[in-house]
Amino acid sequence: MRYYFPNTTRPLNAAKSLKVISGLKLSEAQEAISRICGYRDWHDLEQNCSGGPASPLDHLLSQPRRTQRQLALTARIGKVLGLDLVQSVRTLARIDLLHNQPERFGPNRAYRLGDVVVDLASGPDAAPGIVKSADTAVALTGPRGLALRGQEEVRPARPEEAPVAPYALLLAYGVGTEADGARVLFSRDYLPLYRLRDGMAPELCHPMDRIAYTSREWFWAGDRPPWRSRTLLRREKARLSEMGVVQPPRLIDALVPLVMEPGVQSLERAAELLPEFAPQTSP
Repeated sequence: MRYYFPNTTRPLNAAKSLKVISGLKLSEAQEAISRICGYRDWHDLEQNCSGGPASPLDHLLSQPRRTQRQLALTARIGKVLGLDLVQSVRTLARIDLLHNQPERFGPNRAYRLGDVVVDLASGPDAAPGIVKSADTAVALTGPRGLALRGQEEVRPARPEEAPVAPYALLLAYGVGTEADGARVLFSRDYLPLYRLRDGMAPELCHPMDRIAYTSREWFWAGDRPPWRSRTLLRREKARLSEMGVVQPPRLIDALVPLVMEPGVQSLERAAELLPEFAPQTSP
């Protein structure tokens, strides 16, 4: 699917923003933006971007449609630029392709949506996160998911401090058994990740599926999360591998509305916005 614009102003500005955050040459950023928008190259975009009704900006879409498009754009960005989900959603937040960047905020108006900052208030969990929004606080995503921090509780990240996918969205906190014998891995927030059946590949669960457990067991203590220990982290990653898990859970997609939706202030609310089926890169 192509995205259409009245003229090349918005995609050109997106390319300039991409150049700043990626280190690409402007011509390379223009080529990338054209492919993200569904065109063969920049020349194709210049010639055809106004060939259909202009794609509505994010704020004109219903929230479900907006989230679905943001998920699809995040997937396209990752495919075109070779980025993981975290870097892709950060890129989406920064390039202003189909949404309007809010005003800068924070000390000396230094922060903007998609910037990377380090959370100074999380003690041993301190890690780089992505700035989400701010009124009186900076909201960011870190290893535990969403955190709200005052502007004095964060600092700009150094170039080598890249955000990582929140482990709270990726690792299994435990497993529950259903009446038919299937086992369901759940997250630290008790949202379902995978359904396991003997002799079958793990089935991705929608994080808002309602599961009736007959029993549950836990893999680690809630006050000793594995992201605080390299040994525990390796163990929990190996556990998933031994269970046949080879792809990330649907829950990780909640990172997109967590970052992009100012009104989304919880992981569960972000998960509620995910479509029933994972979107392809075309919407």
